[in-house]
Amino acid sequence: MRSPLSLSGDRKTTPLMRTKPSGGADVKVRNAFGLPAGLSCPGETPFCDGCYAKNVERTFSSAKALVQRNYDALVAAAGTNGGDVGAMTDLLEALMQEYLREAERHAVPLAFRVHWDGDFYSVPYAEAWRNVILGHPEVAFWCYTRSFTPECDVVPALRGLPNLTLYLSVDRWNAEQAQLVLARDPWVLLAFCDDTQAGAAEGAQALRGHNVPACPENVKRSPLVVNMSGRRTDPVAKGDLAQGACTACRLCIDGVADVRFAIAKR
Repeated sequence: MRSPLSLSGDRKTTPLMRTKPSGGADVKVRNAFGLPAGLSCPGETPFCDGCYAKNVERTFSSAKALVQRNYDALVAAAGTNGGDVGAMTDLLEALMQEYLREAERHAVPLAFRVHWDGDFYSVPYAEAWRNVILGHPEVAFWCYTRSFTPECDVVPALRGLPNLTLYLSVDRWNAEQAQLVLARDPWVLLAFCDDTQAGAAEGAQALRGHNVPACPENVKRSPLVVNMSGRRTDPVAKGDLAQGACTACRLCIDGVADVRFAIAKR
């Protein structure tokens, strides 16, 4: 069965792309999935006004249409009460099969980002992802979520998955709730977000009692597109095969530590 859902080719996450002479890149393995920012984000806060994914949707109408189609297909499959986990699982599983075919064709490491755009919009939807993740122990899944509020808390649905790294996306508006969830589910990791890296570091200090590393690409210690050698100092020429910063770094994919991000990248 071919899924009506669409994969996304995100340059930051892909394990394989070829850079174009005109700039940009031809992504060979699409290993990310997206939903509409805001519409699928029950836990959004005022910080989300500066969401990079919202900017992508505003800039590229094709990206906006793609994530909207994904959302519409899942909502339709879930039924009138939104609770048909099996139907959503089937759609996501077909999507994963498409990803696995691409990954096998190019013999790349298996790592998949759930939600480069959007979020877990309901507990049944998160349960569908749980089924898919359980069914693919060979794939390393990672994601960031703000859906840990009393209105929509998906963390319990994603417990006990050894091949999932789950980050709570934390800012000054939801830090108190994140602390409550962390006390209940100490296995989760935290992604601290702020306008500046200094602000994100302050948030980490408040919750963790120590600083946490910044995303290397976010602070420009690593380029967005990395040479296939994995050495960030190796230049990438136009027309070269390359990989995304996330695949080269793997801090988040492997759940090495908490992480921090800033809009200002400084």
